[in-house]
Amino acid sequence: MNGKHSDENFETLEDTDMRNSVKVDQEESANADFDQEEKDLTQLVAAYRADGQANGFPQTHEEMERLEEDGNTKK
Repeated sequence: MNGKHSDENFETLEDTDMRNSVKVDQEESANADFDQEEKDLTQLVAAYRADGQANGFPQTHEEMERLEEDGNTKK
């Protein structure tokens, strides 16, 4: 289709979802120079990390283990 819908006379943009891009998973995070925790992360991993932080997911194995222990003691 080359970015064009057969029934319409307008162009559409190519899918820009970063999960479909090899380049995004090879380039260093844009914030690596400013945020020590993003040093050595790719742009894709940094985006997943930011999403996890925004949604309150544990960021380390230690934090995950502590949450599991707290869950087991409350049952």
